[in-house]
Amino acid sequence: MLKEHLEKKRSSLHSEIERQRKAELDAVQKKALVQLANSDQMPAQDNESLETQKAKTIKLLMKAGRGDAKAQAELGWQCIQGAMGDEGRAIGRICLEEAATQGYVKSQFLLGMVHFAGLHVAKDYRTAREWWEQAAQQSFSPACYFLGELYRMGLGVPIDNVRAYMWYTLAAKDGAGRSASSLEAISKRMTPGEIAQGRLLAQQFDCRKVDEEAELTA
Repeated sequence: MLKEHLEKKRSSLHSEIERQRKAELDAVQKKALVQLANSDQMPAQDNESLETQKAKTIKLLMKAGRGDAKAQAELGWQCIQGAMGDEGRAIGRICLEEAATQGYVKSQFLLGMVHFAGLHVAKDYRTAREWWEQAAQQSFSPACYFLGELYRMGLGVPIDNVRAYMWYTLAAKDGAGRSASSLEAISKRMTPGEIAQGRLLAQQFDCRKVDEEAELTA
């Protein structure tokens, strides 16, 4: 009975949090539409007129408001980069978070970049790592590369050449970033045993991914 009661409370709390997040997103999107309609400072791109660019952004806002993760990610990154001024940056982070919680891998990666670089938020390497780990679970190689960077430099984690080697190895499969040169450079600072351990960790990560995908399709 106690377990059922706790489960109901947890479910109710989760629903309330989601309702609040949806209300917050709706509010900032409405504010963005008003701000966009009154804006005369949005720079035109690719020889487009200001009005054409406004129309495209409004269309993107409407799609994002309907829960389209790709639109939320695109709009979010535009806002983070200043497409709608300083106030728009808060909208951008919320849009990225909405898409990321739906499992949209590019949003997960971009949120990692936001916290890693301190793009209008305090730098937070731990949060960056958490988002990149989620993206890495979907085999997004740029996230693997930056995880390697965190472990190589000891940003938010202890310096760990073996872990860095593991992430660089996974990133190098798709040629992400400077993964190949980073892999070569870090290898020179490792013993043969450490390199073997890093390779094993990368193989185990790949095997786990294969097993998870098999379970989903079974």
